[in-house]
Amino acid sequence: MNYPIVRMYETEQQATHAYNKLRAWGFTDEVTNLVASGVGSLPDILAAIMAGYVLRADAEIYAQGVHRGLALVSVRAPFGTGKYAAEILDRLDPVDSGVKEVINRGLIWDEDAPVSSALHLPTISHGAAPFSNFWGLGVPMYRRTLSGVLGIPELVDSESSLSRGMAHLSDNPAPLSSLLHIPLLA
Repeated sequence: MNYPIVRMYETEQQATHAYNKLRAWGFTDEVTNLVASGVGSLPDILAAIMAGYVLRADAEIYAQGVHRGLALVSVRAPFGTGKYAAEILDRLDPVDSGVKEVINRGLIWDEDAPVSSALHLPTISHGAAPFSNFWGLGVPMYRRTLSGVLGIPELVDSESSLSRGMAHLSDNPAPLSSLLHIPLLA
């Protein structure tokens, strides 16, 4: 599991600059988060910070800073990119947030979400690939299926669901055996 890297800045302009640097490096909207004081009330700020997968205990401290006029940038860097994300954010003069950065957090319990706390999972995920995003895994840019490699018709085309793709089934009752010229029954 990857924890977000969070930095606070004196002005919204600095935070926006840091956010844009992350985006230019290739971090997507799904893993980056920018929260400034214009979000609204303290509960709204807290919700906006937690949307970036920041734990509630830390988010409450960060929310106080944002409520006072600071701005926050967080990034859930995919595996192998955390060092770069931290370097980008640290180069732009962050201010002390009041939250001690811990490398290994161990078990942190949220009474409102016991199962999520036990499994270290977020309670709500809004991304197109929440499992991949949460674990810091990349999402493939293309799909290569075994049926495409072997020349067998796919059960489902890449743009439809399984139920809509049922019309794509083959009339051949044993396509793999036929392809490899192996008798079905010995």
